[in-house]
Formats: sequence, C-alpha cells, structure tokens
Amino acid sequence: MNIATAVRNRGIGGVNLDFEPLVSGYESQFVDLIKRVRTEFNKIAPGYQITYDTTGWIGNYPLEASVAAGAADAMFIMGYDYRTSSSNYVGSIDPLSGPAYDLADTVRAYTARVPGSKIILGLPWYGRAWSTVSDQVNARNQSGTKYGASASVTYRNVAPLVSQHGRRWDTREQSPWFAYLRENCTSTSGCVTSWRQVYYDDPQSLKLR
Repeated sequence: MNIATAVRNRGIGGVNLDFEPLVSGYESQFVDLIKRVRTEFNKIAPGYQITYDTTGWIGNYPLEASVAAGAADAMFIMGYDYRTSSSNYVGSIDPLSGPAYDLADTVRAYTARVPGSKIILGLPWYGRAWSTVSDQVNARNQSGTKYGASASVTYRNVAPLVSQHGRRWDTREQSPWFAYLRENCTSTSGCVTSWRQVYYDDPQSLKLR
C-alpha cells in the first residue's frame, strides 16, 4: 500500500486519514480501510500510529469500530468552524459553552461512545472576522460585498488590532473578541461604514478549552 511505503520511506511515525464528511453508507468500508492500513504497517514494524479526522458533529462516523482492536489508535476531532462566514450571528468558531452546540457538547457526545484516551481534541490557532450590524456581542452578521466579506484571521494579524481596539471577553462562549468601525468601498454601493467583529483564541481561552 502506498501509504505504508511513504511512511516507511520518510521515517515518520504514522498517518492521519482525513475523510470529511464520511459519505453515508460507507461506514464499513472506512473501517476496512483503516484496518488495511494497520495490516500494511504491521508488515513493516509494530508501533506505527493511525489517527483519523472527525468533525465536531459525529454524523455517521463509526466511532466504536474505528478504534477497536486492529483499527485506529485515536480520532482527531476538528473542534473548530462551529461558525462560518454565513452564520446568522457571529461569535467564537470554537465556543466552549453557549446556547448552541459547542465544544463541551462535542466532547460529551464522543466520550459517551468511546474512551477519552481514544480522542484528540484539535483547537484553532486562528479566528474569524465578520461585518455586523452593531458592536454588541454575538451581533447579527451582515458580511458580504456591500459591507465587507467575512474572513479568517491569524493570531499574528489579530494582535495589532487587539492593541488598537481593545480586547473584550465573551463570558457565555469563553472567548476573546473585539469590534471596530471599518469603511468598505465598492463600485456598486460606494463607501459604507460597518462594524467589524473579530473572534479569536488566545492563551487564556485555549487553556480553558
């Protein structure tokens, strides 16, 4: 198998398989693939690690079978993008808590089916900016051509803006954020001013998670 050969030739410790979302009806084939990779690894040497990616929502991932004997060592939960560019209301992309489905809900759902030792929780070192109708926490999203599109942001990009506009704290979702007024100019709408809200993670929020 090409995967096993590539891992051996590069001298690395294993592989992470990324199938998202898993197409309905292919659960058993997915487990068979994991087991086949395990078999090929074992032909080379014992101890290679196999993990695979899952989303915050379990969906149809066959959790129990996927980490049974002879299958994967663990699953990597992509604990981010709980909000996207088109979300109706803005906020943390990895809310620890809140009125909607959040990271805590995700971990509870997974650990209800598989041991915690089989779970790796992935957290984002990035955030998202939206154009909003106000500077109030979790304001309504109005991102688009007229007011400015939503965009992902890195911590490096965010840090200077935090210094300029001040860090706020969302007590409900346990996340830092800030807001500022920004002018957006287009050929069709001219120049309009909108609030811009940015939610991100920093050492405090990541430690809580």
